[in-house]
Amino acid sequence: MKKIRCIKCGKLLLEAEGKGETICPRCKTKNTYDTEKNS
Repeated sequence: MKKIRCIKCGKLLLEAEGKGETICPRCKTKNTYDTEKNS
């Protein structure tokens, strides 16, 4: 599991595996994530 943070405000959103997207409750930014990328 990898911690997913908001790209705009840095709030910790969730711990996830794989690909997906979530919306930050604080700043309403859509965050897409892909934990399989090595970056």
